[in-house]
Parts: sequence; structure tokens; C-alpha cells
Amino acid sequence: MELLEDLAEGGSPIPDYSSIHGFLRKWGVEQLLGLFEEHKIDLEVLPLLDEQTVTELIPQIGVRMKFLNGWRREFQQDKQEPTLRHADSFSTLDIDEVCNTSTCTSRSTSIVMPCSRPDTGSVSSMSSVCTPQPPKKKCRVQAIDARAILQTTVAGRDIITHLEKNKCLTKTYRCKMTALLVGHLIDNYGLKPCAYEKQALAESIIRDFPFLKDPEGTGYDAWYTKGAAKRPATGYLEERLRYVRKTMLKVETSPSAESLSSDKDSPERSQDEEEDIAGMTSWLQENSEPEHKVRDYMAKTAGHRQQLIHQKKVPLAEILQQYPRILDAAMILQDFDLGCYSDAADKLLEKWGQLSDHIILYASVMNSAWKELIGMPHLDSSILSAEEKSHLALYLLAFLLGGRARGGRRGGRFAINMESFIDLQPAVTNVAEYLNSIKSSERPQPYILALVTTNRLLPTQSFLIIERKAIEMPSLLKTVDLAFKSHYVFNVTYQPQVQNVWDFLQCVVYELPGLARPIVRDMRAFLRRQLSTQA
Repeated sequence: MELLEDLAEGGSPIPDYSSIHGFLRKWGVEQLLGLFEEHKIDLEVLPLLDEQTVTELIPQIGVRMKFLNGWRREFQQDKQEPTLRHADSFSTLDIDEVCNTSTCTSRSTSIVMPCSRPDTGSVSSMSSVCTPQPPKKKCRVQAIDARAILQTTVAGRDIITHLEKNKCLTKTYRCKMTALLVGHLIDNYGLKPCAYEKQALAESIIRDFPFLKDPEGTGYDAWYTKGAAKRPATGYLEERLRYVRKTMLKVETSPSAESLSSDKDSPERSQDEEEDIAGMTSWLQENSEPEHKVRDYMAKTAGHRQQLIHQKKVPLAEILQQYPRILDAAMILQDFDLGCYSDAADKLLEKWGQLSDHIILYASVMNSAWKELIGMPHLDSSILSAEEKSHLALYLLAFLLGGRARGGRRGGRFAINMESFIDLQPAVTNVAEYLNSIKSSERPQPYILALVTTNRLLPTQSFLIIERKAIEMPSLLKTVDLAFKSHYVFNVTYQPQVQNVWDFLQCVVYELPGLARPIVRDMRAFLRRQLSTQA
């Protein structure tokens, strides 16, 4: 009766709160009445519920959110026990960001404390926090305990066991872990949690499981990267939230060699310099030797070509008319070096031998059936030569990082990805006929052609295919090196099917700047940990 009297003070029509039905109707979840009656949940039990019990009782996320929202307001206003815990390390967030995030308003008083009042026992209201008070202040956000969240369910405890045993996450376990953690976010903060709440959860993941930490950036970028400069937020947590929001009623700008190529304005040239470039260009159109003079003139006109390709967007076919030797392997390598990438030029050849074994190990950890899936069920990697391991590791990049087959079909995914990266063809293939059969509109270039016999790990010949031309290289690894550099030199976007493969080479091997996707960050963290253990 006291509860009814308190509710009557507002003067508005009073629903019947003498039964469970009254509360459920008030919270907009009357459909739960039968479920509550089945489980004998009455007015005496209702305030005693906890959020874990509610999660198990109400599996539908939308209905559960409505119930929890009303239940918290009714019974936990004064004694709400937050799911956040005190930690030694805190994340910082601008007060301005809190003020500008509409979804934060209802819960700011439980987790935000202005740093100017460290001795205050209670937290000020949102209106006082949001009052503009220069200089800009920071607030401290307590870290969410990812391990504690996982320990509340059987599936979560299984994930913890897997993590502690293997020191990494397979895709299956990662998806389960992400679903559990995002479910916790939604239950406590709604479908659109604030940036600092997602960041706090991501920080907790690498704090509780440090072997998942990415050696680059914040360490938790694979789980959550805050949006900035018209670039949306990314990471496993953000992607799961978007999926849940979509199912309850991206396009991510991805890095590529095109966006990362140098696009600085070329310095103004004098009339004499322009005439010199025109003269050298004319000479190169008519002559292919002596070699040293060709190389010298190509070097001196590199800046002009870069301007044509990167700024004026002149098609490669037109560039070929002015510089017929531009597709020589030596010229591509030289232009890459001259394009401010000389420090990265040799990194693939230097590092790949050391990385190969760890990439093969990573494939075994991520999918024990990898040999069958790449069509080599009887392969014994322990007896392979160094060259065979090197080539196998390259093939596995397409397996580990390649996209799905069109339409989401998984059958034949590896073969489709390999065609976009390294197209394996029989050694008897007529290369001239192969080139004539290429339809540029259906077969984006560049990519690699490798001619193989019965041992697919030892190609007899390797070619870079670009502009329906074949550039032969002495080894498969050097062909991959040339293919990567051609993306930069000719300002070509990575093929979507193998974009993560090229991103991996760009960010992890060549160590060039780029925005690696979470799947690449996970692999980088594993490899870096293996290398540090080996050292």
C-alpha cells in the first residue's frame, strides 16, 4: 500500500500495481505475464531478481531491455550495483564528449566524476557536468571486468578455458565471446552504448587477457576503435552492435594502397626542368637501351609519373604509351624506392623466412582442418623445405585472411581467394593464351600467376599479371614483393576478396602506415607474441 500511495502523489491515473501485471503493463512488456506466472514470480520476488536471472529468463534482447529499464528505475534507483568495478587503470574521456552523446545522459551520474572534485563522495548531476567550464576537463571511467562477465555463463567459462590454454582466439570462440560481451553492453547500456563504455570493455579484454593485445596502436583496436574524421567506429564489439541493431527493427572506408600512396603536391618546376622531362620522356618512348641510361631517365622522371598517376589520375594504359619500360620489374622496384618507401623495400624478403613457421602454426590454431580445406590433406609440414614452408605460408594468407565466396557461400572459398592472390595453374599452361583469355572487367589486376607441377608448393615459374602482361620473376616470394609494390607505384586499390592479405603485408611485414582490420590485428598480435617468445 505504501508503494501505491507513493505512486499516487503525481496526480495522474494510477495503474494497478497490486499485481505483477500492473508493473509489466507500465514497462510495456505485458507479454511476459505468462512467463512470470509459470516461474512463480510475484510481487515479493520481483525486487529480488538480478540481471543474470533476467538474462536467462528473457532471451529476447528487445523485450529484456524494456523490462530491465523499468525494473531498474523501480527497484534500483537508490541501491543500483553497477557492473563496473574499480580498477587501477582508468580511461579518460572529454567532458565535452559526454555532453554531446545523447545516449549517455541517463546513466552519466553513475560513472562520471569531474576531476576537479576528487574529494566529492557523490557524483554531480549531468547538468552540472555539462556546463561549459574552460579549460576542458577529463573524466575517469571505471573499467568493465570482461573476465567477470564471461564467468557468469557456461559458454563464457569455456571461452576462458580456451583462452588460457591456447593464448589466442579461434574465429568460433571469438564470435561467442563477442556476443556475450556485447549482450552485457546492451543489457546495461542499451543498443547504443557510449564510446567510453565500449572503450572500457575493450580495455578490459586486453587487461584480463594480455596475450590478445595488439602490439600496435592502443592494443585493443581490434575490439574497438573510436570513429574520427568522418570514419565510423570499428572493431568486433562495434560490428556486433551494428548487427544486433540491424536485426532488431557499413560501409567502412578501408585502407588501400590508393589511399596510402603519396598524394602531396609536386613542387613547381622551372621551364628548363619541364623541357628536360619532356626530352627524357620522348627519348624513353623511342629507346630501350642502353640500360643504364634508361634507368637514369626513369629515375629522373619518376616525380612526373607520380604526379600523372596519383594526382591527375591518368590511366595506366596512357602512362605505358609515354613510358614503355614502366612495367619492367626493375623500374617498378626503382619507383617504389624513390616514392619514399626505400626503408620498407627489402622487408618481405628479410622477414618472411622467420614468419613462415608461425603463420603455419596460426593456421593450425585457428582451424585444425586447414590442410583439408586448402586441398592438401596429406601434407606433413614438419618435413617441408624452407622454400616450401615459405610458399605454404603465402597460400595460407588467402585461407586465413581472404573474404567469403560470393553470396556468403563457404564452399570453394580458398580457391576463389587464391585466384585473386596467387593463381595456381599447370606448368604446361601457355602464358600467351592465358593472357589473351583475361577479361579485365571480370579479372581485376594485379595478381600473381604461378605454374606448378604435382608439388604445388614449388612453382616452376612465377609471373606478375598486370595490364594483361606477364612479368616473370625468379621466385614466388619476389613476385609477391613486386605485386605489392605495383599497387603503390600505379595507385591501384587492393582487390576486395584479398584486401586483408595485402593489408597484412602492408601493416605487418612492410610496416607501412595503414588501418588494419581486426582480423589482421589478431594475426599480428599472435605473430608478435610468438616472435618475442622465440627471442
